[in-house]
Amino acid sequence: MIKRINQLVLVLGIFSLIGCGSILGPQQQTPVSQYEITNLKQVNTINHGTCESTTSIALFISGTRGVPPYDSYKMYYTTDKYKINSYGYNQWVSNPADMIGGVLATNIISDCSFRNSVTAISTANTRYRLVPFLDIIRNETGADGKMNARLAMSLLLIDPGQNYTVGAMRFDQTLPTDGTPAGFVDSINKLVSQFSTQSIEWLKDNTETAK
Repeated sequence: MIKRINQLVLVLGIFSLIGCGSILGPQQQTPVSQYEITNLKQVNTINHGTCESTTSIALFISGTRGVPPYDSYKMYYTTDKYKINSYGYNQWVSNPADMIGGVLATNIISDCSFRNSVTAISTANTRYRLVPFLDIIRNETGADGKMNARLAMSLLLIDPGQNYTVGAMRFDQTLPTDGTPAGFVDSINKLVSQFSTQSIEWLKDNTETAK
């Protein structure tokens, strides 16, 4: 009798599991949202790469190097000191260092401040070499408890012929966000635009001084 009861309990348990599976059905995975860093400037497409420059200086723009952990597709945020987290279902569509470098290079070329600005190493017969670094890109919680997008970039201007560093620039700014990944990206795009503008002005000053 006890054996039959145990068998009956086992059968009922199996049917119970089958029933739960049919009710719940297959679990759908949460889709991952992907975000891009875009150029907010009105780029002069007519003169892009062919405009007249008032200087004979040529500039080689190196690829932007991301400092770990910001050399990945993950989007990071902080809530505590020394603690960093990543959004589970939100990420960059591409390496953020590459996207920022593309915006910077496009705006430098379009500004027409140099006789030639190149990104291909095969044509790097240039007076100066610009090396950008992505140091920090994340959403941070401030002392007031509100979220701020932070972008920190570094630039090195090198004279390849003389093999020395002409100058260095540091950009480290924040902008408020609404706390969401989308709001974070919106503020980052604005910061990238600011960084691009300041970089071009810094390049003009340093290359004119070094000529």
